[in-house]
Parts: sequence; C-alpha cells; structure tokens
Amino acid sequence: MKKIDNNTKALIRFVPALIMYGASTWMLTDKVFPQTLSIDYYAKDISTAIQAFLFLVVAFVAIYRPKRMPKQMFTLFPMVCLPIGTLILYMGICSHSAQCAIIGLCLTFTAQIALVVLIGCALLKLNKRLICVWVLVGILLSYLLRFPLSLLDGLGALVFYALLQMAAIALLWKMSASILDSSYRNEAPAKTALTNPFSFLPLNHRAFLCLLLFQIAYGYAISFGESGYSSSLSVVGIIPLLIFVIYYVLRKQVISVDVIFSIAVLFVIAGYMFVPAAEILGYSLAGNLLEAGNTCFSVVFWVVLGSLAERNPRGALVLYAWSGFLLCMGDVIGGLLGRAANSMVPTSTGTSIIVTCLIVVGYISYTLVYLSYKHFTFSATIEHLEASPLVSSSSDAKNEPMDAAITTITSEYNLTPREIEVFKLLARGRSGTYIQHELVVSYNTVKTHVAHIYNKLGIHNHQQLINFVEEKCRKISAQQK
Repeated sequence: MKKIDNNTKALIRFVPALIMYGASTWMLTDKVFPQTLSIDYYAKDISTAIQAFLFLVVAFVAIYRPKRMPKQMFTLFPMVCLPIGTLILYMGICSHSAQCAIIGLCLTFTAQIALVVLIGCALLKLNKRLICVWVLVGILLSYLLRFPLSLLDGLGALVFYALLQMAAIALLWKMSASILDSSYRNEAPAKTALTNPFSFLPLNHRAFLCLLLFQIAYGYAISFGESGYSSSLSVVGIIPLLIFVIYYVLRKQVISVDVIFSIAVLFVIAGYMFVPAAEILGYSLAGNLLEAGNTCFSVVFWVVLGSLAERNPRGALVLYAWSGFLLCMGDVIGGLLGRAANSMVPTSTGTSIIVTCLIVVGYISYTLVYLSYKHFTFSATIEHLEASPLVSSSSDAKNEPMDAAITTITSEYNLTPREIEVFKLLARGRSGTYIQHELVVSYNTVKTHVAHIYNKLGIHNHQQLINFVEEKCRKISAQQK
C-alpha cells in the first residue's frame, strides 16, 4: 500500500478545515446574528468589537511577549469556551437577555480567533506553488455547503455553528503545533526587528490597509438591505471563484493574486455604484456585488498572508492576529455604514448618491491610483519580506573559517573595536537583545552600532550580513583546500 506523503496529509486536513471555517462564518452572519438582533440591534457590533480587542491583545502579546502566550490558547481553550458560549448564547436568546447573548457570542468568538491563526499556520505545510488553488477550492466548497446549512434554524443552527468550528480546530490542532511552538520559543519580533528590519511587515503596511478596506466593504454588504434582521445576500460570490477554478483547469496556470485583487476592486466599486439605485433595482444587487469583491479578496487574504508567513514563520502569529483585528474592525465599520445607507436610500436619494460617490472616489483613489503610484503589488510585498535568521545551536563552537572571515571583514571595512564585538555576535545569528545583555550596553547603543556596521558593509539587514560572512567563509575554505 502506497504511503501518503506529508503534503497530501496536510491537504486532507487543511481543505476541510477551511471549508468548515467559511461555512461557520456564513452561519454566524446568516443564522446566528439574526437571532441576537431581535434582542439587541447592536449585539453583533458590540461582540465583534470585543473580538477585535481580543485579536489586538493576541497581536501585541505576540509582538512583545510571545513566551507569555498560553500554549493552549489556540487549541484547548477555544474547544472549552465554544460549547459553553453556545449554551449561554442560547439561554440569552430564549430569555431575551442581551447581556447573555453578548457574553455567549464573545466566548464562541475565541474559536474564530483560534481558527484564523491555525488556518494561517497550516498554510505553511502546503505546497507553495498550489496554495492559491487549494484556497480557491476550500472557499468554493464552503459556498456549496451553504445550501444544506440554510435548512437549519434556531437551536440547530447554533449547534452546527459550534460543531463546524470544533471540527476545524480538531483537524488543525497538531498540524499547526510546530509553527506555534516556534512563535512561543523564539525571541519577541519587536526585538528581532532591530537587526532584521525587513523580516516583519509594519502594522500600517498597505497590504493591511487593503484588508481593512475590503472588510469594510463586506461589513457594508451584509448590513445593506438587511430585512427582518437577515442579510439579503445570496451565493453570487461563488461566480468569480468558479471562473478562477475553470481557468486553472483549462490553462494549468494559477491566476496571480494581483489580478484577483484587481477583480475584487472592480466588484466593490460596482457594488457601491448601485447603492443609490437600490430602491429601483433591489438591495441584493449592490450587496451581492460587494460580497463577490470580498470573496475575491478572501482568496488574496489567505494566499498573501500564507506566503508572507512562509517567508518568515517567526512572524506568523503577529501577522494573523493583527489581520484578525482588522477583519473585525472592518465588519463593525462597514456594518454601521450599511445601516446608515439603509436609512438614507428611501428618504434621501440625493444624500445617498453623494455619500456613495465619495466612497467610490476614495476606493478608486487608494486602490487604483495611490497603490499604482507607489508601485505596490502583493507579489512584490511577498518577495521583499525576508526571513529572520535563527541562531544555530553550535553558533558558539570553534569555527576557524568563520573566525578568519570575521577577522578579514572587520579589517577590510575598518570596524571600530566596539563594532567588531557587535559584528562577531551578529555573524553568529545573535539578536539585538542578546547583544545588549552580552555587552552590557543599552538597546539604543546596540541599534547605533548595528546601523554603522550595515552602512560600512553596504547591507540592509541581518540576513544579508550572515550571507556575507558565509560567502567569505566559503572563499577562505576553498583557499585552504
């Protein structure tokens, strides 16, 4: 019997988990939230804002104190909170208690936080060339799963919402363990970034702002035209996914994330342009176009974040937690804008047209003009991100070629005695914090020395320094032979 390879094993876990995550997210919007909105109209906004805060806490702990992160934060903890939260949520719905409903929602949201992180970590186990294909397949099948799930209601919907997330966490539990352990054990990204500044995306990077803008569009879509506390969306978002999959089958070529991003921009702009005509053409047209745009961007989201995390796994936890925060904030902001549009369209068409025009101009200005002016592409963002080097367990061992290379380099580039001390530690993969404690100097002093060394050697980051030293080592070893 043929043994299943590791990539196939990863796919067997990843694709079903992504399907269940997508289906549970839809159930939250279409089945769970409508039950809470009848109790408190802003229950979903309050609970989503709390979820955003939890994502933010995880992101900043991962940046500054990753070793303090509980090891069961993304596995056992959500598996316990999810059934308890579902029970409290059901009790709140039955008793019409807004407080219970919000508490129940917040507890169930721990599973969504875990799944965003776990799915992201699982992406690192897949074949890098086919990540886009499997993300497309997963999201496409999650849409198809909506048809049988649409038959559920009430308690049945709540139970399946919880079961889907629990099953997804169980599938990804072990698969993502090694990536999470690496994040827990390694030095905080805030410290590593000192000597390797190009290994981590700034939190205000354009890629993150694009994520926020598109999630605002989705939040707008699920709130615009909601009737009887239920979204007017259908499965129109499946159409671009089918086109992408058919293209791959026929051409054996994956559509680039930048092309998918451009298509997403067109859908979003088209959706907003139909908002003023909602009373004539129906609310669903604008909402479905916006959802189709967000669906396209969901593919971009997972593929880009998975590729960025693959370039530097040590920053994966920060990357996904911060992205989760932006997802939630986009939902809240978009939801509020959607409800505002609902009130404006029937009473003040002129106002809705002006507001919509301003939104469309803003989107076009940023996504098509500003990003083009800055030569921004997701592909380039991925390529420019560099891995932060890991310290070898034998980095302090006697290594004659390296010692000779260090001596040669420090002499050729006229490093000062203090810079030589810093350079020796950098060459062996040591971080800024380690150097600070080893040399008993301030962090700013280390930073200054590192900047001077980089300037003298004509390099820009820690990885280039290590590559530079290793190249010199190879030349010296070849000469010795």
